[in-house]
Amino acid sequence: MVSICFLNQKGGAGKSSCVFHLGGYFASIGLRTLLVDADPQGSLSQGFFGSSTIENLSTGETLAALFADDSFYVTTNTLITPTAFEKISVIRANQTLAAHNVPEPEKGGLTQYCVREFMAGISEYDIVLFDCPPNLYQCSWNALISADYVAIPVPPEDFGTQGLRVVHQAIDNARTLNPRLTLLGHVVTRVDQRLLVHRTRPAL
Repeated sequence: MVSICFLNQKGGAGKSSCVFHLGGYFASIGLRTLLVDADPQGSLSQGFFGSSTIENLSTGETLAALFADDSFYVTTNTLITPTAFEKISVIRANQTLAAHNVPEPEKGGLTQYCVREFMAGISEYDIVLFDCPPNLYQCSWNALISADYVAIPVPPEDFGTQGLRVVHQAIDNARTLNPRLTLLGHVVTRVDQRLLVHRTRPAL
């Protein structure tokens, strides 16, 4: 099982879209695909199940269950939800995750490992894609600690590349706890050939 984390502290960079569409691609070529929504906004989850359904999920039905005090009782059956698409399942998220997405995640003790410990008990998937929130708090940190690889979606414009140095630093810091973490590179997203800045400026 290979896992890839999509990370950027800038909102609107295309993280959820990358996970959504790559998940569809991997499933279309026959890979058993698990998508992990680690963003309290729950955009990826809403893309599969609709806003009303996701907003009304309890903590125990979302990724937030792994951070809760009774996480010992969480099972793959309660968290992993099949979608209408063959070979795609999702660990969903909504606003209940926000309370756990705290800054300075390195000070979180064992909380840093709760997603990794859960993922260690999963073997029925070929690939796992993590969708991270637009910050470098506890949810993104947990994804970095869990993943084999990390990719950084970046729009090809000045504002889109701001803060990348901090993202790279977070990846380097995560390697102290997850030595296998490898940076795949930067994924150029949201390209619009009608815009001069997109045609003339590289993303990095």
